[in-house]
Amino acid sequence: MKKLSGRTTMEGMIWNANHTLDTLLTKTGTRGVPRELIHDCKGLVLLSVVEAGLVFSGSVGTGVILTQNDKGEWSAPSALSLTGVGFGVLVGAETKDILIILADEQAVNTMAGERQIKLGGELGITTGPVGEQIGGFKNVSRHSGNHALSYSFSKGLFVGIDLKGAVLGAKSKVNKKFYGKEVKPKEILCDRVVATPENSGIPELHKKLDLLKQGSTSELTEGEVEKKEQLRSAAEKAEEDAKEELGDEIVYVDAKEEAKKEEVSKAEASTATTEVKDD
Repeated sequence: MKKLSGRTTMEGMIWNANHTLDTLLTKTGTRGVPRELIHDCKGLVLLSVVEAGLVFSGSVGTGVILTQNDKGEWSAPSALSLTGVGFGVLVGAETKDILIILADEQAVNTMAGERQIKLGGELGITTGPVGEQIGGFKNVSRHSGNHALSYSFSKGLFVGIDLKGAVLGAKSKVNKKFYGKEVKPKEILCDRVVATPENSGIPELHKKLDLLKQGSTSELTEGEVEKKEQLRSAAEKAEEDAKEELGDEIVYVDAKEEAKKEEVSKAEASTATTEVKDD
C-alpha cells in the first residue's frame, strides 16, 4: 500500500504514523526498535519525511507528538513540522520516517510550547542507541534532563540519526481544525483536555504504541485493513479541504528534486570559494 503523499492535516499525519507502526510491528520490521526506551519514555515524536507531495512551505516533513503519563497512557497527538534540515541529508540517507524519544518531563515541557524548538539547542538530542548500547542510555534523563534520542526508519531497520540543528514547530492551525477549537500543545499533551474525534485513527495509534513498547508483533486483520483504507480516504479529503484554508502555506515538493538543487548550490558555492582563493 502506497503511503499518503500529503502531510498537511492531522488526519494525514496520524495515518502516516499508523502506517509506520504497522510496518514496525511486523515480524520482519522490528529490527533495532528501542522498545525499552519507548516503554520508559515521557513522550515521542513520529515524523514522515516528504518524498513527493504537499507539505508546509519550508518543511521537509510533518508528524505528531504524543506524551506518556506514569500509568503508561498516551495523550492525543499534537501536530508538528520539521524544518532546518536539508533534503539532501535525508534523501541521501534514504530516510523516510523519524522517531524522536523524549526521555524526561523537561523534554516534554520544552516540546509542549508553541514556538519552534531547535534540536541540540533548546532541546538536547543524541543519536539514538541500538542493540546493546541501549542499556547505557536507559537512565539518561537522570543525568542530563531535557534530552531526546533520535532514530530513522528505512528499509526495515531502525538506526540512530543526527538531527542537531533541525527545527520542530507546532502547527496550531492544524490542531485547531482537527479538534474544532483553539487549543495549545500543552493542553493536548499535558493537560489532556481534548476529546478524541470519531474515526480519527488515534485509538489505533495508541494500541500500536502499546504493542511496540511491549515488544509484541502484529499483522493487520482484514477488518483493520479496511478501516485503514477508510482513514486514508478521510485523510485525502481533509487535505483537499486544507488547500483552500491554508493557501500559500502549503506547497508541492519533490524531495529528490530539492536534494539535487541543494547539491548544485553546494557545488557552485565550492567553486566560488576556490576562485576567490585563486585570486
